Formats: sequence, C-alpha cells, structure tokens
Amino acid sequence: MPTTVLRDGPLGPGSVQRWVHPPRDAPLDEEAADEGVVDPYRAVDPDHEDPDDEGGDDEGGEGPDEADRVEEDLDDEHLLGEPGAGLVDVVPQGEVPAGWRGVLEAWGPYGEPVTLVHADDPRLLSVAVFDVVANNADRKAGHLLLGRPAAADPASAAARASGPPVHGIDHGLVLHAEGKLRTVLWGWAGEPLPDVELEALDRLRAALRDGLEDELQALLTGREVRALRTRVDRLLRGAVMPQPPEHRSAVPWPVF
Repeated sequence: MPTTVLRDGPLGPGSVQRWVHPPRDAPLDEEAADEGVVDPYRAVDPDHEDPDDEGGDDEGGEGPDEADRVEEDLDDEHLLGEPGAGLVDVVPQGEVPAGWRGVLEAWGPYGEPVTLVHADDPRLLSVAVFDVVANNADRKAGHLLLGRPAAADPASAAARASGPPVHGIDHGLVLHAEGKLRTVLWGWAGEPLPDVELEALDRLRAALRDGLEDELQALLTGREVRALRTRVDRLLRGAVMPQPPEHRSAVPWPVF
C-alpha cells in the first residue's frame, strides 16, 4: 500500500496518500494473454488516449517535468503492469480461463456478452478477506497492483516462490458500521477459508481484545469498532467467505 499519512485540511483531519503511477506501456502478463484474457484498458478501444497524458506533441505541448519522470521511473521499478492487469479482467462469456474465477456476467461496450473474472490466487484471497473485515465499499480492479518482490527483503525467496506481491490501494471507503462491501473479488463466495486466513483472523481478534480496540476508539466511533469486531467474529465462526448481498449492489461501478 502506498504511503498514507494523516493531515489537517480545510474540512478537518484526513488522509493523504502517495499516488503511484503505473507503467502505461506494460503489456498484460504472458500467461494471461495465452489464456485469452482481455485487457480492458486496450481491448475496448485500441485508439483510446489517456486523458491524463499531457506529454509533448507536434503542437509544442510541454512534457512532464523532471520530478514526474523520476517518480514514474521509480514506480516502474516496483510494478508489473497497469492497475488490475493480471489480477482482474473481462473475458467472453462462457470462456473463463483455467486458474481464474468468474464473478458476474454482463455486456461489454458494444453489447457483447462478457464475464468479469479474477485470478484464483491466494494473494488475492488475502485481499478479499481484508475487504470483508474492513467492510470495503470500493474494491475496484484498478485498486489492485501487481508488484515486484523486493530483492533486499529477507522473505524475498518465499515471495518469488509464490509470485510477486499484490498491493491493495485506495481504502477511503472502509470501516463503516453498516454493511457496504462492494468488490470485484466475489469468486470465493461461500467457500471455506484456508487455515492461513483463519490464523490471521484469530491474531486480529486477539489484538482487538488486547488493546487495539482502545486505540481504534480515537479514530472510529464506538459503533464502527463494534462492527469491526463483529465482522471478525462472524468470519471466524462461519469460516467461509460471505455471499454477495441481494438487497443492494455488491460490485463497485465502474469495476476498473
């Protein structure tokens, strides 16, 4: 997750998060391409131009300054592609590739039947569990980044064995007392949680009992803290991923 800090603003205290620029020319990973996964950033409109791209042109426009170039170069060293690429995609309906999970069926921009899918990956499951606990109302595909293992990390060998790390970003709509979970990661709905996730939840419940709840009282309302504890207890008691709610939208829009 990019660096996030607390700052005082014109409307009161709030969070400020470093913006991570993804590589704009990075292709979809080769394995996904071989399986026929559509890259939504390119397949919908191959001639689409990024509205945020203010680079130079023949008309004399100015390109990014040196600070922007340095930051983009730094980000390229840590990311493996566009947000969501290799993790969440859209495929023709009825053609979910091996190693992927279907989330919902819909229609593409030209009326073609498509299926929203995400990778069947334990790293992504950990994000899905986090979203349930945090009551994340905005887990879009673009809020998932596939990173590169840090060479200096002592656990880098294990990281390389399981693949590059998955980073979740943009957690501004979390921890509400009312159920608001909206996510593109519904592929494990109703399935048992693996032991590694149950152990992590058990550690979180122990931390809440051992003082974390008191610390959170300075940042959240009492109702929000109780709702957090209830979500953790419910996940541990049932030991399964929840089903999408029927009374409201369960997927954020747009999904990317």
